[in-house]
Amino acid sequence: MTFGHCNQLTDEEMKMMADAGVTASVTPEDEAGMGHGWPPIGRLIAAGVRTNVGIVAVDGSVTPTRSRRLERAGTAASSGPSVAVLD
Repeated sequence: MTFGHCNQLTDEEMKMMADAGVTASVTPEDEAGMGHGWPPIGRLIAAGVRTNVGIVAVDGSVTPTRSRRLERAGTAASSGPSVAVLD
């Protein structure tokens, strides 16, 4: 099971996710646009949750700008989460 965003979770809830083998998918560009701020990638990783960084392309397109943002977001995570672009 994969949870999305996870911005409002407590450290205890993240630990519960890790214990249950749940993963997290975060979308920094969208979360910032929704006013949630930067996703808690470091906290998720520290809790033992496997993470990935994604983008939401409503029209199904991934522009070069979005692709560069995705690359930067993946680089920013300290333990290098997997980065995948899904159609």
